[in-house]
Amino acid sequence: LSDEANGNNFVYKGISANPPEITQRGIQRGNYAQLHRKAWLEVSDKYHRYGKNLRLYYRYWERLGFPTNQFFDWLDSKGEAAGQPLPNLEDCPRSVLDSDTVLYISKPEITEGYALDIVCNEEGRGKFIDVDGSPIKTGQEGWIFVLRDNVMYGAEKITSISGH
Repeated sequence: LSDEANGNNFVYKGISANPPEITQRGIQRGNYAQLHRKAWLEVSDKYHRYGKNLRLYYRYWERLGFPTNQFFDWLDSKGEAAGQPLPNLEDCPRSVLDSDTVLYISKPEITEGYALDIVCNEEGRGKFIDVDGSPIKTGQEGWIFVLRDNVMYGAEKITSISGH
């Protein structure tokens, strides 16, 4: 997230795997799309908290001079063990950080319901349709799209379920 982020050798300090292990497993399966480094924190987080929020906390941890060896140790527990409260930023309160999460679905019987197809109309323009053959409408919040194993998946983006 510092100036190093512009180079190809970017790494997050305090993260066990750069890039995260999940991307290496994808490459082994023949998926060669690269996970954008902005998503590394989200994917590396065992709770899969929203990456934008995690990056705010990571920048703060960076400004503090990396007070613990591992970012997620600092974020979730090390301070408490030393009698310090968990980090809580005004720009992203802890309650928002902990409640805004991304659901990663890995069961094939569930992911199949999110598979999309592209069909062309008479003018040759393509549109996405869902598993029922209905055109998708992305709406105001937008959608999340994932291309994995040569299948496009999509779902409506839900930004918060905590009422914030």
